[in-house]
Amino acid sequence: MENAENNEIDWTFGYKLKKLRTSKSLTLKDVASKLGVTPSFLSMVENGKSGISLTTMQRLLRVYGVTLAEFTHETDDTSRVIPLEKGRKLNFNSDKIEAYLLKNDSVKDCIELIYFRLKPKTEIGFFQHDGVEFIHILEGELNVTLVNPEPQGEVEENYTLQKGDTMHHESIWLHKCVNHSQKPCVFLAAVYPSTF
Repeated sequence: MENAENNEIDWTFGYKLKKLRTSKSLTLKDVASKLGVTPSFLSMVENGKSGISLTTMQRLLRVYGVTLAEFTHETDDTSRVIPLEKGRKLNFNSDKIEAYLLKNDSVKDCIELIYFRLKPKTEIGFFQHDGVEFIHILEGELNVTLVNPEPQGEVEENYTLQKGDTMHHESIWLHKCVNHSQKPCVFLAAVYPSTF
C-alpha cells in the first residue's frame, strides 16, 4: 500500500509540473535546453517515473517563474504569525531532515526563513542558487562547506558553527551542511531572493 501511495504522490507531482509547463506554452525540448537536461528526462519526471534533485527542481521552477513554496502550496494564508507546526514542510526525501518554510504566500519577493533540524550524522546539499543566505545555529553543531564555482583563488572553505553562531555566504557558491555530531542540530536559514 505504501508503494502505491508513493506512486500517486509522484504522479500528481509530475502532473502539476506538466500543467505548469504547458500553461507557459513551453515544450519539453524548450525547457530541457534551458536546464541542460534531456527532454526524455523531463518527460519521465512529469509522468512520475523519475525523481528530480532539489537543485534541478529549483532551476526548473525558475524557468516557470515560480518558487518551490508557490508550487507546493495551494492556500493563501495571510497571517503575520506562522507557528512552526504550521510552516510548510519541505521534502528532502529523508527521515533525518526536518525542514519548514516559515513564510506565507501573501508575502512576495522577501527573505525566506527556513527551520532545519538535522539528526546526528546527517548532511544536506550541495545546493546552488542565486542570492545570499544566512545560517543561525539554535542548537548543536553544524559543518558548512562552500565551494567556489569559479576556480580562482580559494576553491573550498569549511566552517564549524556552534550554538549562537551566524554565518552568511553568496548562494551561487555550492554549499553543504553536515551534522557530524551525535546530537541533533537545529538552525535557521534565511535566503534571499525566494528559492523554496
